[in-house]
Amino acid sequence: MVTTSKSASRMTVVVQFVGNVEFASGPWVGVELDLPEGKNNGSVNGIPYFRCRPRHGLLDTINSLWIRNDEGLEKVLLI
Repeated sequence: MVTTSKSASRMTVVVQFVGNVEFASGPWVGVELDLPEGKNNGSVNGIPYFRCRPRHGLLDTINSLWIRNDEGLEKVLLI
């Protein structure tokens, strides 16, 4: 399970995008959620970063992702 700093909910996600975006600085990660609790379909301001069903996409800073395992929360490190 993965969570972001902007959301208390935990869900299964698939990483679909890692890189720079037009709307902010620094590296971002785009994930496809298993439930329709996202903000987009992989596009932001008309720019597609990845494709998924409406409300199943979420882009956030890489530093905002955490993974939940048997021992609790652990920071996601994407290299």
